[in-house]
Amino acid sequence: MKWSDRFSWEKWVRPFFVTCSSEGDPGNSNNYLGGIIMGQSPLRRNITVAVLGAVAAVLLLLQFPILPAAPYMQLDLSLLIIMLGTLIYGIGGGTTIALIAALVHLFLQGFNPLYIIGNSIAFVASLLYVIPLYLIITRSRQRDAVKLTLGIVVATLSLTIFMMILNAFVMFPLYMQVGGLPQSTNIPALMFSVVLPFNLIKGVIIGVAFWLVYLRLKPWLDRQRQRAETVHKIS
Repeated sequence: MKWSDRFSWEKWVRPFFVTCSSEGDPGNSNNYLGGIIMGQSPLRRNITVAVLGAVAAVLLLLQFPILPAAPYMQLDLSLLIIMLGTLIYGIGGGTTIALIAALVHLFLQGFNPLYIIGNSIAFVASLLYVIPLYLIITRSRQRDAVKLTLGIVVATLSLTIFMMILNAFVMFPLYMQVGGLPQSTNIPALMFSVVLPFNLIKGVIIGVAFWLVYLRLKPWLDRQRQRAETVHKIS
């Protein structure tokens, strides 16, 4: 079996999203979850947001290092779920998904001060990336390739710049107070040797992954966003 067949879109990715959609016959047992989760009601919308938050929390557990010099700085793909949820339910829905993911992840880790700081920063980082990308994708009249490229660049710069500020003035000082970093840590050196390259690489990797998923899901996402907007107007 070819590698591309083993991890093909049709076999693994698309069935998950189709199951979580309102398409098909809700009475069909194979689509029962879809009938429950996605429908024309605020309750089902809230259930979907909660499910997406739980999925994002699971992805938060699947982390891997991308900088050999800083293995403690790890990447996960939860932003993909948060971004897809944001495209359907807007910034409010995406923020809720990110918050649920952070809280579930914190609950699984334990309420250690270091974990509280880390998950709080991760939540903020999610919004710093997702919101600029969402605004450009939904408001730009450019072709998909242009607005995706622009959105990923702006989102990556937003993530990198603000995370450097937050790490320098909030996160690292807090880590020093609770024992996560030695008091002698050279923060400026850490900013430019670890935080800067990590967030640039993270932004690009997430952006490329989102690009591939978005282009395949775009028609479905457009339909779900229209339904979500209809539900919002009715409620």
